[in-house]
Amino acid sequence: MTELLANFHWLRPEWLVISALALFVELWRRRRASSRQSLSDAIAPHLREALTLPVTRWRWFNPGNSLLLLILLGGLVAAGPSWRQQPSPLSDDAAALVILLDVSRSMNSTDVAPSRLERSKQKISDLLALVPDKRVGLMVFAGSAHVVLPLTPDHDILKHYLASLHSDMMPRPGKHAEYAIPGLTQMLDATQQPADILLITDGLAESTTPQITAWLNRTGHGLTVFAIGEEDAPIPLQRDSLIALADATDAHLVDDSIDPSDVQAIKRALDQHYRIRDDIALPWEDAGYWLVWPVLILASLWFRRGWTPLWLLLVLLLPALNSPPTQAQQARDFGPITAQSEPAIHEAYRPTPFEAALDAFIGLWLTNDQYGRLLLQWGYYHKAGATFDDPRWIATAAYYQQDFSRAIALLTTLEGQSAAFAAANARAHLRDYMGARRDYSGLLTSQPDWAAAETNRKIVQQLIDEIDALSASQPDEPGTSGEAVNPEDGAPANGSESEIDATTQPTLTAEQLLASPALAEQWLRGVQQDPAQFLTVKFAKQLESRGVSE
Repeated sequence: MTELLANFHWLRPEWLVISALALFVELWRRRRASSRQSLSDAIAPHLREALTLPVTRWRWFNPGNSLLLLILLGGLVAAGPSWRQQPSPLSDDAAALVILLDVSRSMNSTDVAPSRLERSKQKISDLLALVPDKRVGLMVFAGSAHVVLPLTPDHDILKHYLASLHSDMMPRPGKHAEYAIPGLTQMLDATQQPADILLITDGLAESTTPQITAWLNRTGHGLTVFAIGEEDAPIPLQRDSLIALADATDAHLVDDSIDPSDVQAIKRALDQHYRIRDDIALPWEDAGYWLVWPVLILASLWFRRGWTPLWLLLVLLLPALNSPPTQAQQARDFGPITAQSEPAIHEAYRPTPFEAALDAFIGLWLTNDQYGRLLLQWGYYHKAGATFDDPRWIATAAYYQQDFSRAIALLTTLEGQSAAFAAANARAHLRDYMGARRDYSGLLTSQPDWAAAETNRKIVQQLIDEIDALSASQPDEPGTSGEAVNPEDGAPANGSESEIDATTQPTLTAEQLLASPALAEQWLRGVQQDPAQFLTVKFAKQLESRGVSE
């Protein structure tokens, strides 16, 4: 409530003055008219009774009072009350979440069925279902800390990697969550707002609390601690150390439960950590549109005898209700959309007769871009794309609909760096990492200080490097030798026609795989479904090259 009052303002405050003047004129006119028509003493009582209407409790609802109410509501609509900024149309404003999972040996304890680690995986999956739009990263730690996945909105691939985690893949025993600090810093360094850290563990080392506390105080990120395990187990839950960390960092401590209450408590803690980024470049959301409906209801009474002033006032208010968006909402740097791409969006959506009639009625009061903006906010992305006239918003609707191919086709017809940046993001969503990296590099050539483009290029480059590493690790993995196994006796079947010598199998680079769909499909057929072996090799090489921390 405090934040709402602090941000409340009027987008077009001049209409408050106009409506106040209109109210004053109407009240003054009614006062003059009542003074001139005070003839009750000049009319005989028996005639006055026949000429006047009886006073009832509904007499306050009359053309005059309705006109005053309509002037008031119309002025509020035209003035544009606002207290929050619109979300960026081509980026996600939700605070990032990094899950820091303990995979040390103690997490194999079975005091929590089926084990502490498996229960933690289940709870993470339940949490991901509650935050479907949040970017989530995953790190693991034991005697060393490693990034499993950087921040990503793709929860399916995160669940795939999560299912493969086990304690044996960690190259060094121990329990040191503080070793994850360099990796967390690298992952969250480019975020535009404080992020959330979810620490899932059954205990901490003595050096963990002071180091994590100092890092959180320095960065401003929020922490939630999820305690897993029982205190009376053979390997007891170190609850005192977790309480000390929560007290030192003002974090929420959530205990494991057999029902979803613990996951819901984590969700509430994440919501409390969320902070809206104050970005003056984002337009403010006009909340006055919700008052249009009572205005229309009052204005619909114009056909009744004696209510004609309402119709006249409606005519005066129509220019205000159909005024163009504020300057902050206009796409000044986008050129016209081509004739080849725009009709495809409009022809893709087929409204029902009822929807067509409703759209025609709404079209009397709102422009296509205003109506499309409401549809976009309500989640009707497909219909919004068929309603917009502004090419920027048509591309935005396609992006929100996750039709990234269509979004790229539209965005590439527009001018401006923001359109090129959005097209690069769409390419990354389509896993066209080479094209996305090329676009980000082009943007950074013309604008080297563009932090978002630099961050996204690093993410895409990291994905390309991961593909290179996965490709390099495949020939050395079990099951890739040239000896085919006889299904009857389990012995190698020498002389198989599909025999492939793993020692001579070429290692393909990410550039080669991403440039040729046929080659990538052939290579993917030989890739192991379970990434556990890949992560084990990756963690071991990281520990050998840079030590216990990222």
